[in-house]
Amino acid sequence: MYSGKSESEFYQQRNSERSLKRQKMAERAQQRKYVEATILRRGRNEKLQKLMEEGGGGDNDGAGGGVSEEGRKLLGYLVPDGHVDTEDNANGGDDALMLANGDGEDDTKQSKVLPNLRSCYVCKIRFRHLHHFYDQLCPTCASLNYTKRHQSADMSSKVAIVTGSRVKIGFQVCLKLLRAGCTVVATTRFPNCAVESYRREKDWGEWKDRLHVYGLDLRDVTGLEAFTRYLKVTFGEKGIDVLINNACQTVRRPGGYYLPLVEKERELWSKGDEDHKSVLGGCVEFERIRRKLVTDHSGGDGDGVMLLSSGGSSKLIEGGGAEQSAGSGKQFSLEMVSSQASSSDKTIKSTPFESTGISHSAAMSQMVIVPEDVGVDEKVLPPGLSDINGHQLDLRSHNSWLLKMDQVSTPEVMEWIASDYWLFHWYNSMFVNAIAPFVLNSRLKPLMEKPVSDPKRPDRYIINVSAMEGKFYRFKTANHPHTNMAKAALNMLTRTSSDDLAKSRIFMNSVDTGWINDENPLEKASRIAATNKFQTPIDEIDAAARILDPVFDGVNIDKTSGDSCTKCFGKFLKDYKETEW
Repeated sequence: MYSGKSESEFYQQRNSERSLKRQKMAERAQQRKYVEATILRRGRNEKLQKLMEEGGGGDNDGAGGGVSEEGRKLLGYLVPDGHVDTEDNANGGDDALMLANGDGEDDTKQSKVLPNLRSCYVCKIRFRHLHHFYDQLCPTCASLNYTKRHQSADMSSKVAIVTGSRVKIGFQVCLKLLRAGCTVVATTRFPNCAVESYRREKDWGEWKDRLHVYGLDLRDVTGLEAFTRYLKVTFGEKGIDVLINNACQTVRRPGGYYLPLVEKERELWSKGDEDHKSVLGGCVEFERIRRKLVTDHSGGDGDGVMLLSSGGSSKLIEGGGAEQSAGSGKQFSLEMVSSQASSSDKTIKSTPFESTGISHSAAMSQMVIVPEDVGVDEKVLPPGLSDINGHQLDLRSHNSWLLKMDQVSTPEVMEWIASDYWLFHWYNSMFVNAIAPFVLNSRLKPLMEKPVSDPKRPDRYIINVSAMEGKFYRFKTANHPHTNMAKAALNMLTRTSSDDLAKSRIFMNSVDTGWINDENPLEKASRIAATNKFQTPIDEIDAAARILDPVFDGVNIDKTSGDSCTKCFGKFLKDYKETEW
């Protein structure tokens, strides 16, 4: 009756087991409470809750109250994501989080002791003492990351080029540079939307005159080559100090995913005030130059690029179908083109960007390359619903992150369109992640060496933003081989060219940004987050800090010892340390 035990022994054992079970349940509850109270997790949860309350309207200023019940159900797939601000002087947005606990007391120095051990995301050791901001970093790694997160340098009088600057990591990189006193040339496919994002920052007025936003699609060979020539003319005397190759394509999206952004580009331009259009002044000039190159080469306005409108019809919004290939050998005088485009040539008095606000880069997002670009069901891309980053909600059950080699379409790796006299390539993964950085690094090297005759010329820096997918010494799944190839190629560029660049005091490194997003399809990511209470261990500000660490360290060395020999170059950096290739 008592499993061979006396009655007292049986009940004593049962009570002991129940007591142990209650203790473990209490420990798990305490563990969850402490973990959920960390600043990063708490901030993400609050931002997601706010978005849910607004109905996923994204940029609709809380106008999401009219979202249907089905829409609210779809928003339930969203996961806690995005950045959390931690500085009063750099928080910038309405979603900024104060570093205080529920009683309004400062909790930045408090350390909770966890009932159960956790594993550190960086060094993998087990720890109990919980940092106030990070829940997946041990005290040592958390302290380093938090210090680096707020690191800066005096970047006054310096010029930086940053690709992929509209959202997420690139956006945070630009903010750090601007707040350090740097002049920033920021490229994006959607320049009007980018300016709107920067204007939301509270300290916008302090650095708006040092921000210059350009529309640029890195798959556009003609535009990319023309942009490097434009930079040589604009910064030819002084040169540029920093080049951040941040733009990348991890998951390919269909054209319909970007349609709300294209329509918003038009709206923002039409309503834009003097400040808005001042930041885009260089973009207007560059659009004229690029269009001049296109029309000169094609002998007319070209065939145009078709824009899919939300009503299902198509509109011609960008001329210039025939464009020069990178290898055609024809050379242009940028000074001459710029002058003609702005004054003497009557055919280029204005561009589609000036009249509609839609740049050539925004128009290219609507190019039909693969079948899914023709149209996607509204159940997959529900209109009016956006994620925590303001992006169109993407409910596809399968994306390119999960593709194996035999499933990756040829256009996913290399996309091309041919005409009678020209061949023009759009490379998705390979071009954006590897070839475009090669073009920028090689074409802008002379600009980074200037002024050549000045021995006091400051050191220059190139950062190729890479990822662990590009490593050879790492376990690989069969998924996303095209992304792995592209990042491995980018790492090889750094490995091969950094020594030669260092002779000119141009210091190039590859940097892994860390794990800030779950790239799985939203339904799968949501299931993982719900089951495991999962959030990525760091955010976009941490990623930006990793990218800029070699730059800030280098500039600070100049301010102290001035010894270029101590500067880092030719390395693959992960978590602020060198890692193997």
